[in-house]
Amino acid sequence: MLFRNKRLQKSIIIRKLPPESKTGVFEKLAGIRHINIANIYDVVKEEDAVYVIEEYIDGISVGELIPLDSKGAQKVVMQLASALSALHSLDIIHRDIKPENVMITEEGVTKLIDFDIAKLYKPMQTRDTVLLGTASYAPPEQYGLAQTDRRTDIYSLGILANILVTGRHPSVQLYKKGKLGRFINKATDISMDKRFNSAEEILKHFS
Repeated sequence: MLFRNKRLQKSIIIRKLPPESKTGVFEKLAGIRHINIANIYDVVKEEDAVYVIEEYIDGISVGELIPLDSKGAQKVVMQLASALSALHSLDIIHRDIKPENVMITEEGVTKLIDFDIAKLYKPMQTRDTVLLGTASYAPPEQYGLAQTDRRTDIYSLGILANILVTGRHPSVQLYKKGKLGRFINKATDISMDKRFNSAEEILKHFS
């Protein structure tokens, strides 16, 4: 539900989740503010439900802008890498990076939204207990072969980058030009160990 908060002077969304919902991700997000991440303002637990109060992003899905030129796609990728750097520092793995979950504001700011299937990384866990994600954007480990980690989001970001410039999955048409092409090739490697190891490495690649 969309509301206008007088104290914040912003439009907010109040989302109702089942009472058994895990709130660790939302509670961590409520403690940070990042220009490329939709703000979570509060998490309220009631007996019959959990309410998540979050920022309403006034903009359009990046999917509505496809195809972008390489410069535009690189700008989106770098802003998302900045968002992932903040998330990963909190051990949050988004697990669902795709055009529908990336908004572009009127000012041209990229915002990562929708943390419904995000999880907290657990170092001692060998694989995810629940298999979630969007098939064409999810790497092999997201299907139970290993635990998802920061490199999982990097893979999905690489798939997204390719679709931004070609309109197609890299398995159909792989973009190979310049820094963006080299990023896509490395980020979408089937082997987790051959991808970029962190969002910071991505930002350094494009600098």
